[in-house]
Amino acid sequence: MKHDVRLVGEIVECCWRFYLTSILDHQLYPVDLIAQIYALRWQIELFFRDLKCVLRMQNLIALTENGVRIQIYAALILLCAHAYLDAQGSCTNSNPV
Repeated sequence: MKHDVRLVGEIVECCWRFYLTSILDHQLYPVDLIAQIYALRWQIELFFRDLKCVLRMQNLIALTENGVRIQIYAALILLCAHAYLDAQGSCTNSNPV
């Protein structure tokens, strides 16, 4: 299989960061925008890691769309509360609250 890709790079704090992307339009998507997109994507990856590891939410237990929505909202509330308490110095370990 052959796919067209674009390699872009930027210097951040004296170190090169490279991104491989299938977004080929240089004018519509300059290097700084590609870097921002990847940074946002990384935050999403960390969010799902937190759902799985910090909250131990490996599988959804709900069977309906509304049930899944409620379970995700509850997890988001717990994750926000945990992050807030952690920022306040109230959490002494990485276990769920």
